[in-house]
Amino acid sequence: FDRHFADSDFTEMIPIFKKLYPLYYAKQVDSAAAKFAIPQELIWSVIKKESAFEAKVISYANAYGLMQLLPGTASQVAPQVGIPFRSTEQLFDPEINIEMGTYYLSSLLRRYDNNYVMALAGYNAGPHRVDRWKKTYETDDDDLFMENLEFEQTRAYVRTCLKFFWIYRAI
Repeated sequence: FDRHFADSDFTEMIPIFKKLYPLYYAKQVDSAAAKFAIPQELIWSVIKKESAFEAKVISYANAYGLMQLLPGTASQVAPQVGIPFRSTEQLFDPEINIEMGTYYLSSLLRRYDNNYVMALAGYNAGPHRVDRWKKTYETDDDDLFMENLEFEQTRAYVRTCLKFFWIYRAI
């Protein structure tokens, strides 16, 4: 999957990709990417998948904002990034949401040795589940690991985020 996209020439498709895959919130994404040493493309892929760039959205699972943070996750992350978390309304602020979401994603990347498949699965289903799946499906093959995830929704989430990542990388 990675090799296919990395070796492909998307020159003719770039104008179309730019329309379909916007770079909204570039200032906030650039800042968070630099602060937490994470690729901008990964942040945009999560935002596009989680909220389609709608800042004031709440999911069926009670996740808020661009990067769809749960209030409990936001409460845990806020002290780590120096943001006093007083209300879920703060999660509608793109700057706060992107900073907290990026920090959380970067913590998952650290936890899983920069493995995008596991970090994205953890972002979607929770790291406790990924830890359990790692024990159940002991493999170094990311595709095999992804295909054996317990939840179809998480498998689809990881696939989609990776696709978005490589398209953003091409842009």
